[in-house]
Amino acid sequence: MSNSKKRTISQILFVGLFFFLLFRGNLQIWVAFWALGIVVSLIFDRVYCGWACPMGTLLRFQSWIYDKFNLTREKVSSRLILNSFRVILILGFLAGMIAVRRFGYQLNIILILVGSSIVMSFFLEESCWHKICPHGTVLSISTKFSKYRMSISEDDCTGCGLCENACPNNTINKLVESKTREIDNKECLVCFDCQKVCPVEAVNYNN
Repeated sequence: MSNSKKRTISQILFVGLFFFLLFRGNLQIWVAFWALGIVVSLIFDRVYCGWACPMGTLLRFQSWIYDKFNLTREKVSSRLILNSFRVILILGFLAGMIAVRRFGYQLNIILILVGSSIVMSFFLEESCWHKICPHGTVLSISTKFSKYRMSISEDDCTGCGLCENACPNNTINKLVESKTREIDNKECLVCFDCQKVCPVEAVNYNN
């Protein structure tokens, strides 16, 4: 079975569990999966984002619809803007958690985040949310210690750029001194889309 099919099955199972907990009124349990995602990222990179996150799953389906009907969305490439949104969302997330714990406000922070990601992605590319998501921000730090990660062999890469075009999070960049590509691992979702399209098998997931 291909990694793409394995990922799809994993995403369906986790998003199913997410909505099950939502309808049961036990969505706070998902915080445990957030914590587990951070622990796992110390070894296996951001597999939570690419394989388990309900927001990632819904955004992937949303992107599929947009691609199917050749619909376009705005692309935000400015790091200043993305990092500003990232800080605002983190502060908003922490403020919401404090409001719930300290003042007893009935706010479902997780559901608000999911809804925000979907609404934002109606207008902006999927990668925008991945780069400003509060949990993704934490994972972008924890993955610095990851043992396993996606990489592109500079010796095997032909510089065709197919992997760069396939990446849903725009994390593959062209090296200045050559035509080869490299992966920004702190933002990589470990979705294997780049490996799937590489004609020379230069993309690997290894130690």
